Amino acid sequence: MAGAASLALNKFMFSNMPYDPETELTPIVILSRLPHIFVVNAKVEAKTLKELVDYAKANPGKLSAGVPGVGTTAHITLEAFMAETGAKMTVVPYRSEPQMLTDLVGGQLDFACTLTTSPGPHVQAGRLRALAVTSATRTQQLPDVPTVEQAGFPGFEATAWFALAAPTGTPADIIAKINAAANAFIRSAKGRRIETSSTRCRPAARRGNESLHRRRSPQMGARSSRRQRFRCSSPLSRARSRSPRTEVRSIARRKAAEFASGRHHGAFNCRSRSMTRGGLW
Repeated sequence: MAGAASLALNKFMFSNMPYDPETELTPIVILSRLPHIFVVNAKVEAKTLKELVDYAKANPGKLSAGVPGVGTTAHITLEAFMAETGAKMTVVPYRSEPQMLTDLVGGQLDFACTLTTSPGPHVQAGRLRALAVTSATRTQQLPDVPTVEQAGFPGFEATAWFALAAPTGTPADIIAKINAAANAFIRSAKGRRIETSSTRCRPAARRGNESLHRRRSPQMGARSSRRQRFRCSSPLSRARSRSPRTEVRSIARRKAAEFASGRHHGAFNCRSRSMTRGGLW
């Protein structure tokens, strides 16, 4: 089992991958999805996501936007959202999520994109203000927080997902048995109880050629990949001292645009021929 960073995104972030997930792995089933959340510190004047976007467009680069690592699902989700809306913020990659949340609560950081499970207690305590979640529906943990679509940006959806895969060449009957067993558990009473926790498990029966990367709706991977191309003790000062258009941001923005436009044909995109064997997704 692995997240979409290992199964899809890392192929586009690193030049020397030890394996090719598109040719060496066969998808079995997606087990869970987890949305991201857009949050701001209490000092930011924007009360809605639309107000934030309008301000970021009128004042390009003025707002600082934290993400937990370079090339993570949160990073690419933020880049995709900025590419789609035209908002321009200074992206600040952090080495750790707790450090990012500390700066956000303390007012050193304006905005952050991360998984919904992390800033929830701060939002409930009023230390942070949640603007939107990136899933298609509201979350059970924060039911008062609208989706990005409800906040005024229709069609945008980006979730971390975790899936089972097997080596290419695994017999089809074995793939089908694992798929059936996983779906049976997700539909069970225990599986439904897990659905109410932080990770949202959904049945993932056969889906034919439906794309995992919906048009204008990138389904992106887990934050498990924390490999970075540079390190610095102060992410915020690093972001302010360098050009906002670094190589990593350019790659992330370009790939996010491909996801959003439906041109991406990489691993686990069911438009890719090698990922449609058996239609298990």
